[in-house]
Amino acid sequence: MMDAITNSIFDACESAVVPLMSIEEIEGRKIIVASISPGMAKPYYLRKYWIMDGTWIHIAGVTRKAEPYMIKDLQLEGTGASFDTLQVMGEVSQKEIDALCDRMYQHALACA
Repeated sequence: MMDAITNSIFDACESAVVPLMSIEEIEGRKIIVASISPGMAKPYYLRKYWIMDGTWIHIAGVTRKAEPYMIKDLQLEGTGASFDTLQVMGEVSQKEIDALCDRMYQHALACA
């Protein structure tokens, strides 16, 4: 039975997921527990729904469908990168830099 569950999980997911299976007893009943450790080949998703509809995340005790920006973040995380380390193409003018600094300063004053 545990082999069948392991195979079902493996076949249903993309990238390859290999769960650690165990049997636990809860309230006198034996249950099969599948533990899946996070890996580097993110995001993991349900193959039949493909990446945009089959990627789910667990946040603060709630499981929900991942938003597109979350999927992009997971893809970057899988490569060891993050949005704040990506090089931006193009140039930023001194005027744009000054405007950003001013907005940040005004925001800080408003929050103080």
